[in-house]
Amino acid sequence: MKTTLLRRGISTICEEKPTKSLITMPIFYVNGDPHIGHIYSAVLADATHRWTLLKAGKDADPSKFKLTTGVDEHGAKVELAASLAGLQPQQFVDQNSAKFQKAFKKFGILNTDFIRTTDDKHKKAVTSFWDTLKSNGHIEKANFEGWYSPIDECFYTEKEVEKVNVDDRFELIISKETKNPVEWIKEDTYMFNIGKFQQPVRDWLNSGALRPNNFLPSALTSLRSNERLSVSRDAKNVSWGIPVPGDNSQTIYVWLDALVSYLTAAGYPDSSSSNIWPADVQIIGKDILKFHAVYWPAFLMAADLPLPKKIFVHSNWLVNGHKMCESYGNILNPKDASEVLTCEGLRYYFLRQGKPHDDGSKFILNDTLKK
Repeated sequence: MKTTLLRRGISTICEEKPTKSLITMPIFYVNGDPHIGHIYSAVLADATHRWTLLKAGKDADPSKFKLTTGVDEHGAKVELAASLAGLQPQQFVDQNSAKFQKAFKKFGILNTDFIRTTDDKHKKAVTSFWDTLKSNGHIEKANFEGWYSPIDECFYTEKEVEKVNVDDRFELIISKETKNPVEWIKEDTYMFNIGKFQQPVRDWLNSGALRPNNFLPSALTSLRSNERLSVSRDAKNVSWGIPVPGDNSQTIYVWLDALVSYLTAAGYPDSSSSNIWPADVQIIGKDILKFHAVYWPAFLMAADLPLPKKIFVHSNWLVNGHKMCESYGNILNPKDASEVLTCEGLRYYFLRQGKPHDDGSKFILNDTLKK
């Protein structure tokens, strides 16, 4: 059942002999080292890419088949991690970017592109995309106030946060979904009327663009007709990022910056990008579902660009009941796992035991490594 679901999800992009394809995996935060969760996303995308090449046949032009990944190097979270490491932000991201590239090479990931958000070509793509949104009348400057999580790099509504008691000593406002702290911010920013695209995004999601189907209700719940999204931050509060074109007092919102990386890989803003975009399938983890199932299609619609053909979502590997992350201290190093199972063995394990539609209730590999 597990492998059948995965094969069905991957094979949907290859029902006919492809002549070109663009398959993407997320770009990963560089505030920590690569872990098993990153490798899992990469292996799923790599398997999809290899399957596509197999379907294309030996006479296919390799230059027309892209598998893209990269690293998200901007934002307050990365800037803080650099400070804690005693490094300048650029030094820090250079160091950690190399770790991701080395890890993907070790596990045989055949990515054709590795996008770094600090690269000039990406900055060019982001500023061009911003200018397009603005010239199309979708961005305007306004005062914004609301809940924001620096850890999640995400804005939340009143209904999405809750007050909790910490050790019966003080109260903390957190995100209901991630349980990470949020803070009330009030600043001049640029706003994007994302609610305007509620119905067309809903129609796109309902057309079968999102797989597996069990993630559809969550994506639809994130749609709101009256939502306005802040797409910049005051540079005094978030300086490590791409400045808003023509307004250095503002930094482009890190998720708008990151999502455009997929277009950067396609060659945007050059006209040749239309030869490879839209993406055939974008593989993501469920924790970034809202950004890819709501924000991303709305941004593309506002820029008059085609939407991805498929978004394929996978669930998490859990350690001690939690998704792997630095704050929980439950990171499992892929190097340790590969020393027990080998790199090919770990790839097989992921494709055989992975359940894209649901979290693993117990991380079996972790038990294996303890034996």
